[in-house]
Amino acid sequence: MKCPKCGNTISELDEKCPVCGLNFDDYEEEKKLKEESKQSTSINIVKRIVIALLSINFIFMLFLENYYIGIASLIVAIVVWTVLTAEEKKINLLQEISEKLEK
Repeated sequence: MKCPKCGNTISELDEKCPVCGLNFDDYEEEKKLKEESKQSTSINIVKRIVIALLSINFIFMLFLENYYIGIASLIVAIVVWTVLTAEEKKINLLQEISEKLEK
């Protein structure tokens, strides 16, 4: 096995790298946290883009005096936000369950 930090060849039984001192348990935990953060960030980016587009549509429709379409786009924005937030919570919950089952 190779150390992910320094690339030194080490034994599978080692808890730390003898060269750079990297603790493998801490490294794995940090790696999981970074992956979770990336997933959460990508969902937030999608939510913000969708909400921004629908909000711009809402304002544009109000200027064109298409009130019903403007209000419909606002309602869609709220529904999309709610659904994506629920999906984000499901993903986080499933990750927590998966981590607990691994232990």
